[in-house]
Order: sequence, then structure tokens, then C-alpha cells
Amino acid sequence: MTTKSPGEAAKTIAENFIDAHGRPRFLRLIEMFRNNEPGPKIAFEFKVSRQRVHQWKCHLGQERVTFIPWPEIEPFIGVGGVGRRAV
Repeated sequence: MTTKSPGEAAKTIAENFIDAHGRPRFLRLIEMFRNNEPGPKIAFEFKVSRQRVHQWKCHLGQERVTFIPWPEIEPFIGVGGVGRRAV
């Protein structure tokens, strides 16, 4: 038995979801993930468990969190990044 890569597994899950629920619902799911909608809200809309939503989210993509400092602290950060201070 061979193990699928994460991308191959995601493709299979996407195909299965689309077969079961249709492409518009799949696009809605992806939109909700992109908009960082809460899992319980997604579960309610799709009439599935929160665990199922978590599984879909983990298998269909990666969640990334980015920290963006407020402009007001940029003088303390400096041009070169953290640790440098503008003069």
C-alpha cells in the first residue's frame, strides 16, 4: 500500500466532496475557510460535525497566520526589520 502525498490526498477529498455536494458547495466551503469562519458555523451550514470540518480543513490546505505590526511601531522596528531602530 502506498501513501498519498498531502496534495494527492487533498485532490481525492475535493473530488469526493464535489461528487457528494457539488462544486458550488465546495467553493462555499473554501470561501468559508479563507474567511476564517468558525468551525461550528461551517458545521451548521454543511450539517456535519465540527470534527468533519476540522478534517476537511486539515486535508484541503494549510492555515497560516501572519503578524503585521501596527504602523505606529514601525519607527521602533526600523527599515531592516526587528531589532533595528530608526534614528
